[in-house]
Amino acid sequence: MIYNLPENAQAGDIYTTPAGIQYIYDGVKWRGSILPPTIVQASDNSSVITGAPGPRGEKGDPGEPGPQGIPGVAGVDGLPGPKGDKGDTGEIGPQGEPGPAGAQGPQGPKGETGPQGNTGPQGPKGDTGATGPQGEIGATGAAGVSVTAAVVTNGNLIITRSDGSTINAGSVSPTSANTSASGVRMVGGAPNPFAPIIVSAPPGYKAANIDDGVELSLDTLAVQLAPSGARSLQFRVTTGTLTVNITGQIYWAKGDYSGNWEARYWNGNTLTTTWQQPFSWSFPWQGDVAIYNVQDVTNRRFYRITLSIGGGYKKNTIIMERMV
Repeated sequence: MIYNLPENAQAGDIYTTPAGIQYIYDGVKWRGSILPPTIVQASDNSSVITGAPGPRGEKGDPGEPGPQGIPGVAGVDGLPGPKGDKGDTGEIGPQGEPGPAGAQGPQGPKGETGPQGNTGPQGPKGDTGATGPQGEIGATGAAGVSVTAAVVTNGNLIITRSDGSTINAGSVSPTSANTSASGVRMVGGAPNPFAPIIVSAPPGYKAANIDDGVELSLDTLAVQLAPSGARSLQFRVTTGTLTVNITGQIYWAKGDYSGNWEARYWNGNTLTTTWQQPFSWSFPWQGDVAIYNVQDVTNRRFYRITLSIGGGYKKNTIIMERMV
């Protein structure tokens, strides 16, 4: 039991507890206790009055330690302590196994159409396509004016037509005129639209509608449309050799063919009696046109040769002109 002893006590002060126990203050501390007198019953039934107990003796020596007491019941858990400081970041752990694939999410809304990109560069020239089938025969044209006569008058070839009009076809020698209607259709000396008359004139001009692989020559220069492979003109000389500079321009008839136009040159080369092909052009369509300019360095001549492709490479038009 705890007693509330008086504060500021003076030596000799006595404090009596509720149980009747008295304590005396010796000026330093509260010492001993003073019990009230008690009455003791003697054996002869007489009453004996005992005196009050003397003051409490000095504190004795400590006794021997008592036996280990039984463990007390575990106390209740204390309240959680305050949160400690954040520890240092640990090392990165090993890569975990990939988790299963998630479910497919819903399709998002369609985005706006972006701006059109720049036009890409033109692609390379494609391979030449296969030759198309022969086209249908066109309708028969209106009847033309026929030629009734061709005679040499005063050194000029005079052609008389069926309507009575005449055309001066140019200067010729009497022995060179040939009005035969057979053979290759050619015009010489001056333009002459009145086929099938064939006129051979002094060298300077030759033209014909001929198939691929058929030769046409003027002076010692000869050309033909290649009968296979790259379908363009091949050149040779009928005798000897010829040093030439050749340039060429081509025009494709079909509008969607790459470029529609091209030019090349083949300079400082020598023609022999063997066919040579200066340019590897191959014309895929009827109506494709090529113009070759040939400078004859050996004889100081200049030729212009025009080629127009016919259907199926038949009846191709070749015009040879000696300009100088």
